[in-house]
Amino acid sequence: MAFKRTFFQFSSAQRRVITMGILLLSIVLVSIIFRELGSILKPFFIAIFLCYLMQPGVSYLASKRIPLAFCYLIMVFIFLGIIYLLGILIYANLQNFLDDFPTYEKRITGFISNILVRLHVIGSAEEFRLRDLSFLKLIPSGSITSFVKDSLGSFVSLLGNSTVVIFFVLFLIVEAQVFEKRIFEAYGEKRATEIMEVVSGINSSIRKYIIVKITISFFTAIIATSVMAIFGLKFFVLFGILTFIFNFIPYIGSIIATILPILMALLQFHSPWTALWIGLLLIGTQNIMGSIVEPKITGDQLDLSPLVVLISLWFWGWLWGVVGMILSIPIMAALKIIFEHIEATKSTSIMMSKI
Repeated sequence: MAFKRTFFQFSSAQRRVITMGILLLSIVLVSIIFRELGSILKPFFIAIFLCYLMQPGVSYLASKRIPLAFCYLIMVFIFLGIIYLLGILIYANLQNFLDDFPTYEKRITGFISNILVRLHVIGSAEEFRLRDLSFLKLIPSGSITSFVKDSLGSFVSLLGNSTVVIFFVLFLIVEAQVFEKRIFEAYGEKRATEIMEVVSGINSSIRKYIIVKITISFFTAIIATSVMAIFGLKFFVLFGILTFIFNFIPYIGSIIATILPILMALLQFHSPWTALWIGLLLIGTQNIMGSIVEPKITGDQLDLSPLVVLISLWFWGWLWGVVGMILSIPIMAALKIIFEHIEATKSTSIMMSKI
């Protein structure tokens, strides 16, 4: 009580500084907790993200007078089927890539060695091996193919965690049915109404973002896959799937999704002009869909500053890797809406917004 009297004796500016200091300390503490408990929290946040992904399908099924619980169960099974099929496609394409990798390794070695000979760095092409590059010495001993296979094994084990995610999804579905009732019983009608307004705002913003992002990513992937298929690029299905997934990562994702097929084209085709044309068409597709079509559809729904997006992308990427990058925008959008409804953090919400 004494602390309350002391705190409110400060001016509004001083209280704001104290609040921001407490907020920064809280962010540091939460960051440490989230990083240390990533193996537990990542599946939980992925499950929340999947629940939002399922919402459009659930709403459609519910409109057909199917009980809500069954709507969610149907969507869970549909998602399991999609994940299973995608897993098979990705695994098969990666195995084919591993089979062809020795050939690509020779081409890369020949390409780099010819450049080094022309620059008089080495006397003949035979003097150079790909693993002589300093950054490749960081790779564990053994062939590069073995290293890629080990990475593939880690990727497959990561997919095994999907069982935990599904369990979280099922429990979230059950909890969602009684969440509003519990809020009203716990906080009373007035406070519960305010809380549900915040929750409703978060749900609406994230749902719209995900629907638009899925639609844009899907059509971008279809166009990119068609371009690669027309040119006869190997593994175009794999690159199409990666384009869809990486498009959920702001800015960086579209760059990665474009660079990978260009590198593949340089390895596959003897003429660099083919790789150039593929690159130009893919870059054009990403720019049109990401810079023109998507902003027109989304408008300023999330109202997040580009700088905030980049910082959150770096921060959540540091915390949880690719998963964090994908979840960064929905998390920041939720935080912004929460800050809007707290008097002490309204200024922070404004700073996070676009001008």
